[in-house]
Amino acid sequence: MALQTRLTRYFPRQAPTHSLPYYGPVRPFLPENPYPELSSGNDAADDAQMRTILDLVASVEVELSITKNEVAREWLEIALLQQNLQVSLMDALIAEKRLSMRRWIFQSDHLESFLRAHANVGSRLRHLPNELLGEIFAYCVSIDLGSPFCCGYSLSIMRIAAVCRRWRAIALSMPRLWSNIALLPYDHLRPDTWDNVVWGVEGSSSILLDHNIRIRGLRHLERVGQHVPLAITVAINISETSWLPNALLPRYLGHSHRWEMAYLTLYHDQFSFFEKWALQHEFDLLHTIVLAFASGHTIRAPIEFSSFLHELPVLRDLTLHCLDGFCSFPLALAPWTQLRVLSIKGPGCSALDIFSLLPKLSSGVELKLADIAMAEWDELALPEPGSQVKMSLGRLDLVDCQRRFVHLLIEFLARMGRAPELHCFCYRNLSHYADPLPQITLFLSSLSCRLSELHLTVPADFVANTSPVLFEAFSSDCLKGLEVLSVSGRSFSAVVVAHLGTAPASKDTINTPSLPKLRALTFMFWGQQTPDLGLTLVAVRSKHPQLHEVRIVNPENEVDIAFKTLSGLQKNGVSVFISSEWA
Repeated sequence: MALQTRLTRYFPRQAPTHSLPYYGPVRPFLPENPYPELSSGNDAADDAQMRTILDLVASVEVELSITKNEVAREWLEIALLQQNLQVSLMDALIAEKRLSMRRWIFQSDHLESFLRAHANVGSRLRHLPNELLGEIFAYCVSIDLGSPFCCGYSLSIMRIAAVCRRWRAIALSMPRLWSNIALLPYDHLRPDTWDNVVWGVEGSSSILLDHNIRIRGLRHLERVGQHVPLAITVAINISETSWLPNALLPRYLGHSHRWEMAYLTLYHDQFSFFEKWALQHEFDLLHTIVLAFASGHTIRAPIEFSSFLHELPVLRDLTLHCLDGFCSFPLALAPWTQLRVLSIKGPGCSALDIFSLLPKLSSGVELKLADIAMAEWDELALPEPGSQVKMSLGRLDLVDCQRRFVHLLIEFLARMGRAPELHCFCYRNLSHYADPLPQITLFLSSLSCRLSELHLTVPADFVANTSPVLFEAFSSDCLKGLEVLSVSGRSFSAVVVAHLGTAPASKDTINTPSLPKLRALTFMFWGQQTPDLGLTLVAVRSKHPQLHEVRIVNPENEVDIAFKTLSGLQKNGVSVFISSEWA
């Protein structure tokens, strides 16, 4: 009797003594959404709709306050009951109270979700005109395409179009937003599932979303018409499943006259399949191809694929990326004379084939080689010194290539006279025991004064016995036109920067570097090696009056430069950038 008095005193509303047949609140108040298109989308509400929503939100807030009080009341009742375990039938009463409290919590969650769904219905952003939203979407796509992680195509517009019906309609009304599309298939998805997406599938909803948007974007391109000046960057990954190329590749090729850039991933047995379809179409605008190819067998890529390359009238940028070491691309049969940029990465292209194509490249071509190696049994007959070649390379990149290959390539270029017009040279090798940098510095000394960019990356603790040779190249006429210098490697960077700021001991000193046209310097820095970095930069600037940009790479992001020194550099027109990662 005392317990009943206490409960009545604290809780005047009589607690239910019977179990409810439904799992819901004791006094259910579950408001219906009058305008679901507003809460689930980004449409703007008119004045009448806004008044209705505001009235409903006010009543829901009142009911939510009552519901939370009921939850607290039930919780206190349970706490009081648990203090009197000697009372008979107490367990059944506690269970009933817990059930009642769960019902109130259920209603509280429902009311809170209702308020969250309608919190932004009155936002001013919803009243932005469609034209302005479209320009915002276009800006987002341009930012995505301009990021360093972008491979030429963007998924941003596809995800924007998946937000709501209004955003989808705006996106589909702007054909230029769909000029960079990608097809990156997953084997377990079928085309008939792309239009019937189950959005609630945990773990796969994002994948299904991407595929649904891609196929809808492709269908939109088919509706745009043939007279819209639309250029397409397309990424195609032909998997081993048969339905994918049969279902979608013809659709993509149907817009071949708009392709500008193509990223292809092919296996050795799919070259002929792609070529069969591709030769049936025209590619009037296609100027860039990035081809990633692989093979599980020792089979050369079909020679017929090179005939497809010859059918491209404006092809000027070709990248060949071998995904394993078993497939080789027939370099000798490709249309090299029209290329302006050739990138080869991986062992899928024979080193001997690379040597054979060098005389065929056009003047000023940019040659970028990465992870190229020569077999032990490969033998190369070097040309006689002074051999005449009409053309010259414009840029040469050697990234993580085998030492023997680099030695032979440098010697080959020197004998063939393929480098007098070289304007950019990039060398990267992080191997401690196989660095041909001494030979490369001698190669630099033999160049004409047209070299304007030099990028050197060596092992972190590589302090060159080659420094005298390198700085002799700096002091010679061959690097007088150097405008951009980038050096990486702890000790190597410190030595180079120190030499750039060293004043000549006398007029007869020849090993002091002097680059009168140097305008940009990038180097790696560790504080323990160059504690007076600010003074060093001032000295470098005094010797190189054209220098206006300095980029410092420090993994710890700790570069101590006096503010007065930085201010002085900025007043002299020098911008200093500090980064923790190498660009």
